[in-house]
Order: sequence, then structure tokens, then C-alpha cells
Amino acid sequence: MIQVSILYDGANVCAVKVTEKIIESGEKEGLPVARVHEYWKEQVSSGLNNNMLVQADNVHPTVEGYRVMAEAVMHVFRA
Repeated sequence: MIQVSILYDGANVCAVKVTEKIIESGEKEGLPVARVHEYWKEQVSSGLNNNMLVQADNVHPTVEGYRVMAEAVMHVFRA
């Protein structure tokens, strides 16, 4: 399993390109990919406050942010 997580706002173009390559490689090799970024965006769209998920540097997750990331990984195991 590969975990994919990038900035919520998509500001890091390089990270987006790397993420696309990881997803492509996972699909090619038949490996499940935890799409953490997509799950994160879904949670924020559903009303979860993004500011509660990242520290003041807007990069590193808070405890709640790590919980959301773990939920995304668990979805891979439940599928």
C-alpha cells in the first residue's frame, strides 16, 4: 500500500505531479493507494475545519489531521 498526501490547497505543483505518478504506478503494479489528499478534501468539504487539521505552518498535520489521514488509509483496507 502507498499513502498519498499533499497540501489541501494544491499549491505545491510538484507534489501534485508526484502524487499522480504514485497513483499511476500503484495502478500499474496492482497496489492499493491510499488517496489521503482526496479524503482530506472530502472531509473539509463536508464541514471539517482545515485549520484544525494543520499546524500554524500550514504544512504539518495536527493530531486531528493525522486522524483524518489514518481514516483514509483504513478505507483501503475496508475496500
